Amino acid sequence: MFFKNTIFFILLSLFNCNTTNVEKHENLAKAELAHAQIGLSSSFYASLFHKDLFNLTSDVFTNEANVHSALLELQIANGSICEMVWGYKRFDKKLIAKFEEKLQNKNSNYPWHSHLLNRLIMGCWNFYDLNDHYADRSFSALNKLILGKKNCYTVGFMQGYMMLETMNCTRMNFIDIDWKILDSHAAILKRAREKGSINEDDLNELGLVWNVNFDSRPKKVQPIKFESICERRILKLCKSSLENYHKNLGKVDQVNFILASLEDSKFQFSDDAVPVFYVSNALDGGYMTPSKIKQFLKNIHESLKLGQKAVIIYHAGGTSAFGIYAIDKISEEKYEINIHCKDTYHYAKIYKMEGTYENYLDLIATRTSKSKANSCKLIW
Repeated sequence: MFFKNTIFFILLSLFNCNTTNVEKHENLAKAELAHAQIGLSSSFYASLFHKDLFNLTSDVFTNEANVHSALLELQIANGSICEMVWGYKRFDKKLIAKFEEKLQNKNSNYPWHSHLLNRLIMGCWNFYDLNDHYADRSFSALNKLILGKKNCYTVGFMQGYMMLETMNCTRMNFIDIDWKILDSHAAILKRAREKGSINEDDLNELGLVWNVNFDSRPKKVQPIKFESICERRILKLCKSSLENYHKNLGKVDQVNFILASLEDSKFQFSDDAVPVFYVSNALDGGYMTPSKIKQFLKNIHESLKLGQKAVIIYHAGGTSAFGIYAIDKISEEKYEINIHCKDTYHYAKIYKMEGTYENYLDLIATRTSKSKANSCKLIW
C-alpha cells in the first residue's frame, strides 16, 4: 500500500507542475485513474456447467483483455435468444437445440425458457433493479460487527459498488449465474478505468438490457436512470458508489468475475481479510435447495484456514429485513453457523404468501447463537 500511495503522489506532483486550476482538476482525475490501476488485476472464472453450456474455450481467464474475450464468447453464444424467449422473434430450432437439451427439466411440462433460473442463466432476466430495501443498513451493521479488511463477494448489481463505497474491501468478487450481469460489471470496470466517474449516460451506453419486469415481459432496451437500478431511499449512496468507483478501485488488488451458482463457486481468501458474502435472497427455495446451500457452505469451509471465519449477509427479497451469519471453521471436517444478528423475515408481496419464515442458515445455526441473536435493527 505504501508503494501504491508513493506512486500516486509522484504522478500527482508531476501533473500539478505549472498548471492552471482547471488543468489541476483534470490532472487530479488522471492521477486518480492511474493510481486506481496500479497493482489491480482481474480474472474471469466459469463453472463447468456454464463452460459446457456456452462452449467457452476455457473455464479460467486471467487479465482484463482475456476477461473481455470470455465475455465476447458469451455474447456470441447467446445471439438473439432472449428476443425468442420473450416472443419478439420466432424460435430458431437449430440455435436453441443445445440450450433446450441442457436446460429442459425432463420432469416438467413447461418449456425450458419459462423457468426463472434458465432465464437468468441465459441473460434474459437481469436483476439490475435493486429490490433489497435499505441494503446499506446491512453494510453499516457489518462494519460495526466485523472490523478490518474484507474480501467482498456479492450477487446482484448495485450491491457490490455500495460494498466498495462503504466497507474496507481489499478484493471485489462479483458472483452470478447470469452472464449478462457480469458482462455489465466488466464493462463498468473498463469504463471506470478509462474515463473515471460513471454517470447515467455511461449506463445507457453500456447496454444494460432485459431488465427484470414482474408486471409484463421486459423490453430489450429501456432508458436507464439511477432510479432504475436503485431504490429512492438510498439513491444518494447508489450514485456516489458509481461516481466514486474509479477512486475506490485504488483500495483493491483484485476485481474478479465468477460465472457460477453459489454452490459451484470456488474461492481464494487472503490471510489478512475476512471473507464477506452478500447473497441477497439467493438462499431461498426458488433459487437453491438445502443440498445446494450445503455445498456452498462446504466450498467456503474448505477455503478457510483453521480458526478463520467468513460472514454471510442474507437479505429477505423485497423487504428491508436482513441477517448476518458467521461460518466458523472449527476443524478440517467441521464448521459452525453462528448468528450475529437477524431480523424477522416476512414474505414480500410478490410471493403472494403471508407470515414469517426462517432461511436454511437459521435452521442449522448453533442453539447458543440463536438464543442470543438480536435484531439487526439494534446495530445499524
